[in-house]
Amino acid sequence: MTTSSAASISVAVLIEEQPGEILLVQQGPAKGSGWGPPAGHVELGETLQEAARRETREETGYEVKLTGVVGIYQLPGSEKIRFAVVFSARVIGKAPYTEGGEVIQQMRGFTSEEVKRLLEECQVYKPEYNQLTLSDWVDGVPMYSLEVLR
Repeated sequence: MTTSSAASISVAVLIEEQPGEILLVQQGPAKGSGWGPPAGHVELGETLQEAARRETREETGYEVKLTGVVGIYQLPGSEKIRFAVVFSARVIGKAPYTEGGEVIQQMRGFTSEEVKRLLEECQVYKPEYNQLTLSDWVDGVPMYSLEVLR
C-alpha cells in the first residue's frame, strides 16, 4: 500500500445576496468558462476562515461575514488527499471589482432552479469540487455552525 503525505485543502463560499439566490462566478475561457462559488486553496499560515474571506475578496471584490459551514467534502484523487471546506456567507462590504479580469469572466446570482440547470447542463467549474456542494444547497441540506471548526 502506498501512502501520501501530500494534501490539498480548498475553501469555497456560497454567498446568499438575495433570499434563495447564491452568487456564482464564471471562470475565463482558459478554465472552461464554468460557473462555481468563489473558491481556492488555503495558503500556509492561513486559517480556513481567512482563506475563504481572501478568496472571496480576490474573486468578487466583496468582504463577507462567514455564517456557517455547508460541509466538509473529501474529494476523489489518487495523487494526494483532497478536502474542501465550504462556507455560507453574506456580503458586508464591497471593494472595486472589474469584470472580465484574468480569471473571472462575470458574476451573478442564481436561483436553485438555475443552479439545477447548470448542474444538468454540465456548466459547473471543477465539478469534482462543486457538483455535490451545489446539489446540497439546492436540496436545502442543513448547514453547520462555524463552531464545528476549531
